[in-house]
Amino acid sequence: MQQNFFSVFLNIILSLLLLGSIIFSYFFGNFGGISLEELNKNYLVKQELSFSDLPKEIQKKYINRDGFKTQLEETKIDMVFDDEGNPILDGEEN
Repeated sequence: MQQNFFSVFLNIILSLLLLGSIIFSYFFGNFGGISLEELNKNYLVKQELSFSDLPKEIQKKYINRDGFKTQLEETKIDMVFDDEGNPILDGEEN
């Protein structure tokens, strides 16, 4: 009976020790991540990000939509030509 009591007592102590270490690591462990303070200080939320926040090299790869629309509105087409260079008149289709 003495041996059985010691086994139960040892199992309870080890289980409590394991449970305590799990709880401690959950609350105080970083798990390889960054701190919330560093995250808020050095990073932007996706919804707050705008095109002007991108580097200039990336911005140069894109066309300004508003400028392109005004350029299209300012451009007046007098004549339209087909693939062979012949003028296409209004209302005429091949």
